[in-house]
Amino acid sequence: MAITTEQLQERANYLGGSDAAGILGLSKWKTPLQIFMSKVHPNPDNSETRIGGKSEPAYWGNKLEDVVAETFAEEEGKKVYRVNETLIHPQYDFIRANIDRRVVGEDAILECKTCSAYKAKDWEGEEIPAEYILQVMHYLAVTGKDKAYLAVLIGGQKYISKEVLRDEELIKQIVDAEVTFWNEFILKKQPPMVTGADSDSRLLDRLYPEANINTSITLSDDRETMLDKREALDQEIKKKEFELNEIENLIKEEMKDSESALAGKYLLTWKNQHKISLDTKALKEKLPDIYLQFQKDSQYRVFRVKVKKEEK
Repeated sequence: MAITTEQLQERANYLGGSDAAGILGLSKWKTPLQIFMSKVHPNPDNSETRIGGKSEPAYWGNKLEDVVAETFAEEEGKKVYRVNETLIHPQYDFIRANIDRRVVGEDAILECKTCSAYKAKDWEGEEIPAEYILQVMHYLAVTGKDKAYLAVLIGGQKYISKEVLRDEELIKQIVDAEVTFWNEFILKKQPPMVTGADSDSRLLDRLYPEANINTSITLSDDRETMLDKREALDQEIKKKEFELNEIENLIKEEMKDSESALAGKYLLTWKNQHKISLDTKALKEKLPDIYLQFQKDSQYRVFRVKVKKEEK
């Protein structure tokens, strides 16, 4: 279910189903730090292309929700109805659910999803992405229902549905983790530890976009050990990159000017590509006024690590 900016502000007051996987560290899209920031400092992410104030995935997910729900009803021979209220956990008022549909005549709910064709493998056979299992278990924890259906439109042309039965042990793990997260991080306004996810890197860049010139601090005691590990990892990565480049170069040497090659189960291509770029040096020399007119000054921070020279 896509939400508005106003709903996003309201959701800062509770944990929803889409937060469950992130809190447990099992989400591809959300880290614990991101969830913390969305609750303590809610701010809609405007980095994606937007339509009507919503990100494109959210916009189309919202548009197609009715289509997916109608298809589920037709294909499965069931009746469903929309739920237009936020449901609250019977014990914890900060654990809530915004479900898509209830299933008439069953102790069940329906969650409607859309995904690209590239995600089709995630739904093959009995497979269900972990994020969605945790999301619907969160909903079952709130509603007390026995099961959930997931109706999915893949690539805009393939419909499938899956059934997820209530799992009391998993529900307890989810609720316990959410209660701990809320009490230890949200209420205390103490952020959880950052992860190595790119999304956390981008978040830190947004939080601290500019350094105070000529300022310095001494890091906590365990950071030197951590940096020793970073140095070892850096050297290992460089070694692996060298080995990777060596393999690719040996293959390129054998391919010579061939565009493609076969090696057992592998198909390799080394194709021509064309790129048009602006010669800024020539532009600056020949048309300096125009160059200055369209010059863009951007500021960003660069993180570097080096080992200090030993004092004699």
